[in-house]
Amino acid sequence: SNAKHRYGFSGTPLVFDDLLDGKLFGVTGPIVYEGDTNKLIDEGFTAKPKIAMVWHEHAHGPPLPKVERWDDEQQEDVLVALPHRDSYVQGVVENDYLNRAIARAASWFVEHGRQTLVLCRRKQHFETLYELLEAEGLSLAAVWGATDNSDRAHAKKSFGDRKVNVVLATTIWDEAEDIPGVEAVVLAD
Repeated sequence: SNAKHRYGFSGTPLVFDDLLDGKLFGVTGPIVYEGDTNKLIDEGFTAKPKIAMVWHEHAHGPPLPKVERWDDEQQEDVLVALPHRDSYVQGVVENDYLNRAIARAASWFVEHGRQTLVLCRRKQHFETLYELLEAEGLSLAAVWGATDNSDRAHAKKSFGDRKVNVVLATTIWDEAEDIPGVEAVVLAD
């Protein structure tokens, strides 16, 4: 921005990574004061987070298959876990149990009057969750990497004005994005 002064108020912790921390400083400027979290909560500047882990015996879905890989030491094929990329797709993106739990969690927050942001990482997961959230009858906006800026701005404004009560977004909105009115976040990954 061309503003002479920029002020930012962030609960985002530094991760001591030059690139990630540099992004934060680029948005807010350098840190001029660092406050104690409990004091900021007590004085009403920030909210005390409430974190709920949703667990159900079937939420993790069926066991992931193992694959055969050659083991040089044993000189034979052995069964090993799927590579992370494949296990993430099967265990998260394509996990019907988990995806229904995510949609139900978002619906529960909305039923309790909370403006809800649902975050996921992959386009395929985004599409699945969109269908499930829509089937829940939620007033929904959705943004992902290919969503043009005017549609992103419209989604943000509609959410802030409470015209929609859920925004489904990929990682484009999971950091360094000011989204007024968020009262609940469902991390779908």
